[in-house]
Amino acid sequence: MSDLAHDDVLTETEPSPEPVVSEPRTGRFPSGPRLLVAAVYAAAAVPVLYVLYRVHRAPALPYTDYWTAFVRVFNPDGSVHLRGFFTYQNEHPFVIPNAIYYIDAKFFEGTNQFCGYLSVVLALLAIFFLRRLLPEAMSAPMRAVMTFTMTAVMFCPSGLWNFVRGMSGAAWLTANLFCLAAILLAWRGRTVPATVLAAFSILSYGTGFGAPVAIALIALVRRDKWWRWALPLGLLAGAAAVYAATSNGGSTGSNTHDPALIASTFLSNVGMLWDPSGGSLSVIAGAAGLFLIGWSFWTVRSEPAFADLVPWWGVAVYSICAAGLISLARGQVSDGVGVQGRYSSLSGLFWIAVAVIALRVVLARKPSSVHVGALASTVLVFIAVSPALADQAMGLEPTQRLSAAALRFGASGPVRANVTPIAQVIPRLKALGDYPFNSSYSVGCGFKPGDTVTAKIRTLPLTYENSTNGAVDVDASAADGALRFTGWIRRGAGANCVLILDRTGKIVGGGVTKIPRSDIGQFGQASPPIGYDALTPIGQTGLRVVLGFDDGYWLQTPQPG
Repeated sequence: MSDLAHDDVLTETEPSPEPVVSEPRTGRFPSGPRLLVAAVYAAAAVPVLYVLYRVHRAPALPYTDYWTAFVRVFNPDGSVHLRGFFTYQNEHPFVIPNAIYYIDAKFFEGTNQFCGYLSVVLALLAIFFLRRLLPEAMSAPMRAVMTFTMTAVMFCPSGLWNFVRGMSGAAWLTANLFCLAAILLAWRGRTVPATVLAAFSILSYGTGFGAPVAIALIALVRRDKWWRWALPLGLLAGAAAVYAATSNGGSTGSNTHDPALIASTFLSNVGMLWDPSGGSLSVIAGAAGLFLIGWSFWTVRSEPAFADLVPWWGVAVYSICAAGLISLARGQVSDGVGVQGRYSSLSGLFWIAVAVIALRVVLARKPSSVHVGALASTVLVFIAVSPALADQAMGLEPTQRLSAAALRFGASGPVRANVTPIAQVIPRLKALGDYPFNSSYSVGCGFKPGDTVTAKIRTLPLTYENSTNGAVDVDASAADGALRFTGWIRRGAGANCVLILDRTGKIVGGGVTKIPRSDIGQFGQASPPIGYDALTPIGQTGLRVVLGFDDGYWLQTPQPG
């Protein structure tokens, strides 16, 4: 019996909200496999550690959507603007993420890492609630295997976007977490607090509108008293009315109601973990998963032995509702793409629900080896096809680091599209002392802006005896108030830093190194990331572009005039 008590209003005539299990446990391993269970739990930590590593290595400057919320919740002098918390972000309810961004900017120097680590915590808490929903008939070894499956899916490289771009996970994963907590409470008979949490899910992101649908479904399937399903549906109706009265509708593009486009977007969104390219496989996988969910629900919904699946149908319905909302928003004439890294958590929840339901309904009489094999095969596919979305999530990291240097050195014109509205962002950053206007910002090689390089600087020719070479691709035009210097050098693993020095050796600009250069190759092979990109304000002469390597600091010739 759970320590979560029923509502006081629950009467003896109502069906018990506790799961009824009459079948023997399924999926047993041989007795006493404690070491195996411990090993499986240890393996479950590997995906989490990988994501933590990627968050640690991610740029510290937050990504695009963070800045519009940042401007709304802060005044130019850094004081709080309370009205800004109760605003929409691309027409999504955004109260909770606005509060998270405020905390980040006010107390944690406004770094991308804060939201990234928070997103990891949110995903771990989601897994905690999912584990609490596992059928009581499931053996301890199978619970361990399911825990590994959950972490492997929720922390799959396809979902890196929500972690390395933490501002995104702070919205999507928060909505998921509140919904899962609401489902657990509704399953335990706590309808009122479940409805409150569903409201928090809605206040986190637009996908949260699926939360009251999920908890209403639980009450309907169990034939609870009418108010237990009417309360969340009343919340849904009220929230929809407020949204209709206060929002401006769609965010971008010209929406179309083409049924074929919406359907393909919807199915590819559901099945995206099988095919992140958004091809036909994602559509087929999405349709297959929906068929299994629908068939199992229709087949066993009234059988007491399968009552422990009721909350999992709630999880599936939430992810399906979210996919439907996404497909409507993305169903645009020139868009209609249902596969994006930031959507992966919802597809992950759907397939975790499919896995649990399949183990109970489809594979119930199969040996444990079949259960484990099916789960392992699914996880391997999800990981094997993930590079496309993982690369998408990390593709802008060099640009993001360049943007930080441009902001700090006052050469922000060329990167204004990455930090919008940049004219309003900069005074707020300076007033709060947020990154990159803080002491933790570095231009690399141990230097801070304004430092003087006193070490010997040697000249590096473009051609060397060992055939390594490079080029200075100078764009010294004074576009957007900045001088920009780009180039590449094939020397070892590339430069550790790029510094722009004035005549006295003072650092007056910087940028990013180890940028991939697709235009440079050898014997048909793409080059390693050996490019660099640096910015400095206009109005300076006698500038030198210096590259820092393990063996010292070098000028590349020819230098810009």
